[in-house]
Parts: sequence; structure tokens; C-alpha cells
Amino acid sequence: MYHAFNNVGYISSKLSKESMKTLNGYIKKAKKKDYRHTLAGNISESYQLKDTKSWFFKNDLVPLIKEFLENTAPVHKVVPQAMIPQCGFTLHDLWVNFQKKYEFNPSHMHGGVFSFVVWMKIPASYKEEIKLPFVKGANGMCPNTFELNYISTIGKVMCEKWFLEPEDEGTILFFDSNRPHQVYPFYTSDEKRISISGNISLTPIKDENFKLLKLNEK
Repeated sequence: MYHAFNNVGYISSKLSKESMKTLNGYIKKAKKKDYRHTLAGNISESYQLKDTKSWFFKNDLVPLIKEFLENTAPVHKVVPQAMIPQCGFTLHDLWVNFQKKYEFNPSHMHGGVFSFVVWMKIPASYKEEIKLPFVKGANGMCPNTFELNYISTIGKVMCEKWFLEPEDEGTILFFDSNRPHQVYPFYTSDEKRISISGNISLTPIKDENFKLLKLNEK
């Protein structure tokens, strides 16, 4: 009998207009305090955001956490089972990146259990960028591209690429925080590419009145 190995994937989803409006509101209210020293990005601007009354966490991230856990094989659970009764999930970090052309995020991983990226504004088109003379005809064309990396069941380094287009605005990618990923530069627009990222952590529950998402909640 053939037995297939399981692997951990990711979730892609489209946010509602209400969620996008809320996140854009967070961006407008962001304190313009440089957040780049905590991040890997080689970009011009990064600022910390505040999830007011945990609105985004409750409405968008909690369903994604549950979906991820429901679709992950038990042997690959990203949460130690012993931590389930004592801990809950919290949105640990939330920030916005403003990326100019030629800037990039090198390969890196995040802290916590889960991470995500939301594409708020994509000014360039992958389909147009691959027509650039230095890109056209290359074996690996990846301008204006987001890449997730993983190891196959036979030990080969693999990648999952998102070739970004303006119509991808509002898309959220949700994945485990240990997943190496990178963002390639774009070249054909003078506008800024805007994205929101964040990390979700497990937090010990010390105050019973502090509501957290528990794994055993239905």
C-alpha cells in the first residue's frame, strides 16, 4: 500500500470591502514611527499598526486560524498539544510596508505561530514586468512576485510563487510563521506597493476575563 507524506500548506483568501476599509483606516491612523529595525525588508517605510478593539483579529484572522488547523494533518500541527488548555491566540504584531520600485524583502521567517500578508495596493503588473529586457526569456522570471519556500518530502527546496497583479489587491495569504518567504522588487511604476503583515502568537491565559481564542472552542 502506498503511503503519501503530508505537508503544511497555506491559505489564500479575499478580504471583504469592510475589512479593506478598516485596514486602510488603520494605515491612516498609523504613527509614523520607523518600524524597520524590527523587520527584514530593504524598503523605505514600515510603520506599526493598531488593531482597534481587535476587530481585524476577530473578524478575519480567527476564521483563518481555525481553517488552517482543521486542514493540517495531526502529525504537522504547528501548535504543541500540551499548550492548548493553557494558551490562546493573540495578534502579536501588525505593521504596514510602503515599498518603492527596486526595493525588496529578502528571504526571512517571522516569529509566533502564524503570519500573514495583505496586499493593499499593487501598482505594477507581473504580466507587464516580464516584458522588461533583462527579465524576458530568463529561466526564473520573478519581478513583482511573492514567494513561499518549503521542503518537499524528498528534501528538495521548493517554492510557491504569487505573480502579483493589481486585481490581487485585497488578497490575504496566511501561513505558518516558520515558512521562509520573500518579496521581489517591481520596476515599472513610481507608485508605492502597500502591504500589511502581522504575526499571531500563543499567549498564556492568566486573566479569565481576557478573551482569547482557544483551540478547543467551537
